[in-house]
Amino acid sequence: MKRAAGVIALSLIAHSCATTHYARRPEADRSAHVLVTSIRLGMTLEDVVRSVIESRLPYQFASLSSAAPSGDTVSIILHAGEHLATIGRTQVYAGGFASLQLYSRAETRLTSYGFQRQGLLLAAVEARAKELLAYPQFTLTFDAKVEGGCGDSRLSLAFDTGGHLSEIGQVEEDVCAS
Repeated sequence: MKRAAGVIALSLIAHSCATTHYARRPEADRSAHVLVTSIRLGMTLEDVVRSVIESRLPYQFASLSSAAPSGDTVSIILHAGEHLATIGRTQVYAGGFASLQLYSRAETRLTSYGFQRQGLLLAAVEARAKELLAYPQFTLTFDAKVEGGCGDSRLSLAFDTGGHLSEIGQVEEDVCAS
């Protein structure tokens, strides 16, 4: 009898966990809003990337990307162990801390650099700042699902010709469908 009651209690707990929707984090605790309070005009790209690293939650995907009208793109990606590909029966997940991805449409070539450690990423961002800032309009994206939201939180950033942050946009958040 005790065992049956325990099984019933355990199944009720499991069922309630599976159907519970957690409340969204308060706005001030969401990564994009934390970032906005920590960045300032005049910061370098490396400073902004460091602030993104410090603002995101554990296992939260974040991406700082820019694109040229030609279709070339630059992405600085902070991985969250996300699924990257399926090759045959093998699932491939991001194993590194972060990556820089530079895509040239004219050459139809993607160049990617992976980093296991924060310091190595920041050193690469500093060393490649001119290349990464070829398209000064950036979109910063945080995955809002780990914060109890839907989709992403986005923020536009712009850098001047000297490589310093010149514009900080408003945080835009995807709204959950009811």
